[in-house]
Amino acid sequence: MRAVDEIPAVLPNEKGERLISNVKQRNVIRSLPNGKFVSVFAQGQVSRMARNWLGDVAMIDRSNKSIMVADRDGKVISRLPQKGTGYELDEPQDVAFDALGHLYVLERGKGSILVFGVKNKLITTLTIPNNAPGSLTRGEALGIDAAGRLYVFDEKSRRIQVYQ
Repeated sequence: MRAVDEIPAVLPNEKGERLISNVKQRNVIRSLPNGKFVSVFAQGQVSRMARNWLGDVAMIDRSNKSIMVADRDGKVISRLPQKGTGYELDEPQDVAFDALGHLYVLERGKGSILVFGVKNKLITTLTIPNNAPGSLTRGEALGIDAAGRLYVFDEKSRRIQVYQ
């Protein structure tokens, strides 16, 4: 095990372990809270991760601009390719799950949020035209609260936008 130089994402799992994105080694490792290595969780140049209530983990793979979803043991159960029916991922920046298990993808390249349902089917795309109130010019981070409100940090405007 080598030291991790760059850590773009860390996510606790239901066992209290940490899933740590290890960009240089192109994998996600599982470690104990004290930092002791447990195992490799997934392969890929992962920049962001999110976990749903089942323990599934969505991960943005920067090397191919796709999103993979793994179960709690690290077995890949689905993939969102860079291009699919009704969408194209130019610059996926962040991911989040809502309480119903929908996967939200912050697409910085297009200034939009893509919402996927079961079997990775695109449900809707939220895009607000530039210069309109609430538009995303450089979305950096995405979060969803228990009430289903979306929180998006826009790096350019230096504010958090809330969508209901």
